[in-house]
Amino acid sequence: KKAPSNYQLTHLLAGVYHLQKKLPKALKIYEELKRKKQLTTPQSVLNLSLCYLETNAFNKARYWLNRYEKLYGTDLTSINSRLSLAINQKNKKQISQLQELLKTLCKQNQSVENSPDLLINLFLSSYFLKRYKEAVSYAQKLDPSYYDRQMWSHLAKSMQKLAFFENEKIVLEKAMSYLKDDLHLSLQYMKLLSDSGEYKSLKTFLKTLDKNRYADVFKLKRDVLIPCYFETEKAITDFRRDFLKKLESLSIKKWKNPYHYLRLLGDLYFYLCYQGKNEVEMMSALSSVFKTILPKSYSLKKQKKKKQDHRIRVGIISSHVYKQSVSDFYEYFYKSFPKDFYVVAFVKNVSKDDDVTRRVRSSIDQYYTIDTKWEEAKDKIAAEKLDILIYPELGMVSDLYYLSYTRLAPIQCVLMGHPQTTGVPTMDYFLSSEIYEMETAQSHYTETLIPIKGFPICYKKHKVDPSLFPIESLKLPLKSDDSVYFCPMVSFKIHPSFDEVVYQLLKRNPKAQIMFIHSSLLSEKIKKRLHKKCQELSKRVHFIRALSFPNYLSLLSNCTAILETFPFGGGNTTLQVLNAGTPVVTLETEFLRGRFTQGYYRYMGVTDCIAQTREEYIDIAVKLGLDSQFNQEMRSQIKNKRSVLFNNKSGVEKTYQVLRDLCQNHGLIRPKN
Repeated sequence: KKAPSNYQLTHLLAGVYHLQKKLPKALKIYEELKRKKQLTTPQSVLNLSLCYLETNAFNKARYWLNRYEKLYGTDLTSINSRLSLAINQKNKKQISQLQELLKTLCKQNQSVENSPDLLINLFLSSYFLKRYKEAVSYAQKLDPSYYDRQMWSHLAKSMQKLAFFENEKIVLEKAMSYLKDDLHLSLQYMKLLSDSGEYKSLKTFLKTLDKNRYADVFKLKRDVLIPCYFETEKAITDFRRDFLKKLESLSIKKWKNPYHYLRLLGDLYFYLCYQGKNEVEMMSALSSVFKTILPKSYSLKKQKKKKQDHRIRVGIISSHVYKQSVSDFYEYFYKSFPKDFYVVAFVKNVSKDDDVTRRVRSSIDQYYTIDTKWEEAKDKIAAEKLDILIYPELGMVSDLYYLSYTRLAPIQCVLMGHPQTTGVPTMDYFLSSEIYEMETAQSHYTETLIPIKGFPICYKKHKVDPSLFPIESLKLPLKSDDSVYFCPMVSFKIHPSFDEVVYQLLKRNPKAQIMFIHSSLLSEKIKKRLHKKCQELSKRVHFIRALSFPNYLSLLSNCTAILETFPFGGGNTTLQVLNAGTPVVTLETEFLRGRFTQGYYRYMGVTDCIAQTREEYIDIAVKLGLDSQFNQEMRSQIKNKRSVLFNNKSGVEKTYQVLRDLCQNHGLIRPKN
C-alpha cells in the first residue's frame, strides 16, 4: 500500500496469497498486474494460470498456460500444470500422455523427482487412471503435511481398491488428526465404520462430534443407526424391538434446508432389509419421522409451456445408469419403450458414465445429467409434466430417498432394483413379478403391489470360459476330489442363521471346502463369527479376493455348487451362476429379496435345488457335493433350459402395458392428434 508502484512486492504478495489458497485475493492482484501490463515474470504468468485452474476457469487457465509456454518455453513446471488441468477436466487421454511425459522428465532430472508439486500430481493422475498401487507409492514419498482433503480421501480409497482394508481405516484416522474438522473426511470415516460392522465404534465417534456445527444431525444419526452386522439372530430381534420403540418417540428438527442435513444422515435404512423381516412397519415408522420435514408437493415458480402430444410421458430417475446390477436388470427396459411413450431420464451416477450410460442416452427422448444436488433438479423434473415417474432402485442412495417424499408426477412407481418396500407415502406402485411374489405379498408393501406376468427383465447372456480361471489358480489347500462350494455374495448378506448351514455342510461332507469373498473389514468379522461356530472345521472355510468379471464367471463354472445366502439372496448373481451352468442351492423365503432364485428355477422348470427349510437346504448342498450323478443331472437340466432366462423380452413388454393401464385408470391418456 505504501509503495504501489513496487511491482516486485506486488508479485510477491500475490504469490503468498496463492500459496495460502486465498485465490480471490491472488486473482485480484494478478488481474490488476495484467491490466497494468506488469505481468512480466514467468512465475506470475504461471501462477495466474494456476489460480484460474483452481477456481475452475479452465479456458482462462489453458490460455495463460499457452502464453507461458510461448514466452518461456515448455518445462517441467508447465507440463505439471497441464497435468493439473487435465486431472480437473477428467481428460483420461491427456492425463495418461502428460503423466508419462512427466515421469520421463523426472528421470532425466532426479533432483526434482521428489518435488511435492510433482508427487501430488503423479499421485492424483495414477489414482484417476486406476493405477492404485502406483498412486500409493507416490503418496508414500510425500510428507503427509502436504496432503489436502482430496489426497487423503483418494489414498484411503486406493487402499480399499487394493484390498488393504485395515490400511484404509488407518489412513482416514491419520487424515483426521491432520484435518480435525473436515466434514468430508469425517463422513467418509463414518461410512467405513458403518460398512465394516463397527456399530459401537461409530456411535463413539459420533459422540465426539457433539460440538460440531452439525451436532444435532449427528445426534439423530446416533439415535437411528442400523448395524450391518449381528452376532446372533436374537441380537437382530432385540435390536428391532428397541429401534421401533425409539422411532415411535423420535422427533426431528425442522431445518430450513432439510435436504442438506439429511444428506449428512446418509442411507440409514439400507441395512434393514438384510435382517429378514417384514419391513412395512419399520419403513412406515421411519417415513413418519421424515415426512414431517420434507415437502409433499412441488410446483414450478415459473410455469413453462411444454409441447404436448398424445404420448405417455414417463420419467426415469436413477443414480445407477452405468455397468452395475440395477442396469443389468433394466437397461433393455430403459432403451426399448414403444413409440406411444415419451421417455425422459434424470441421471446422477454414483460412478462414471460408461457404455451403458451412452446406450441409454442415445435411445430415449430426453436425457438430463444432474450435476447439482438431487433436490435442485426438481425444476427440471416438474417442467417435463410427467404422467409417471419411475424410481428403479429407491433405497440405495439417500438423496433419492429423501427426494421421493415430494410428488413430482401423478403416478410414482418403484422397481425391484432395491427389492423392498419404501414406506414413502408418495410412492404409489411397486412393480414386481408374478414369478417371484407369493399370493399374500401385498402385506409386504406400503405401495400397491403389481406382480407383472412373464419374465420381468431382459438379461444379457455372458460368455463363460471355464479354462480361464481353474480353481487351482486360487492356490488354496484343496484336493482334486474336494467339493468346492462358493458363496459369491457381499458380506452384509451373510446372516447369522447362515452360520449353521456352513457348520452342518462342513460336518456332513468331509470333502467340503467353502469359499466367500473378502470384500471389506466386515468380511473379517464374518470370518471370526464362522470360526466361533465351526471351530476346527473352519480350516475348510476360505475368504478369497474379488476377481475380474471374466475370471469370476470362469470360477463360477468350475465350482461344485453355489450357496445362495438367505434371507436376502441373489438376483443378478444367480443369473450369472445359471449362465455359467452351475447349480445354486436356494432357500425359498417369504420376501422378494429372497425369492429371485426360486423364480428363475421355476420359470426354467428345474426345482430340485429349491429348499423349503434350512435342513432341506443343507441336504441339497451335501447331495450336490457327494452325489456326482445328481450334480451332473442338475448341470444338464440348467444348461438345457437356461435360455429362457436370457434376452427374454416378454415381461418387459407387459411392463409397458401396465404403465399404459395405470395412465388409463388415472385418466391420463391423451387423445391422439
